[in-house]
Amino acid sequence: MDALIKLIHRKGIEGILAEPPKTKTSTIEDTINELPIRKTLKQAIKIALAGNESTDKEILLYITTLISQEKN
Repeated sequence: MDALIKLIHRKGIEGILAEPPKTKTSTIEDTINELPIRKTLKQAIKIALAGNESTDKEILLYITTLISQEKN
């Protein structure tokens, strides 16, 4: 009887160890899509991530210009 219980116990542990991890794997795009922000802002973030430093500078210049215009 003890051998049977040990076998069931061992098989149970082996089964748990054999299961794939239950962590959620998601892409950066999935994470952005889940953010509680406007759809257009999500698109802007995706464009910025796909770009390079030149794209970053262009976006920052555009935002700075818009903010400056709003203040005037």
